Amino acid sequence: MPDLGALYLLLRAVGLQRAKELIFSTREIEVQKAMRLGIEMDVHESEALEGRALQKAESLTHTSPTALALTTAALNARLNPTNKPCSAWRQTASQQRLLRRNHE
Repeated sequence: MPDLGALYLLLRAVGLQRAKELIFSTREIEVQKAMRLGIEMDVHESEALEGRALQKAESLTHTSPTALALTTAALNARLNPTNKPCSAWRQTASQQRLLRRNHE
């Protein structure tokens, strides 16, 4: 049985039926299929992995920290299905905050 984090995220990434198929079959899936399913984003050789991770991290330094934080909070709120009104409000409030900040 996958740990709870994997169950939680896999279900949201691929839906209930596909998550059941992947978990119950216990088979390994090829990288190309994982990418098609949206559970794998990049594939790199071992020796290139650290460099690619550093490139991605460096690219985030060119983004507004406020925008990153607000977007992360809004996305995380969307994962909670019982929190729809709150997450919609959070998204609107975050957008307003960013717009105000850009005009200051």
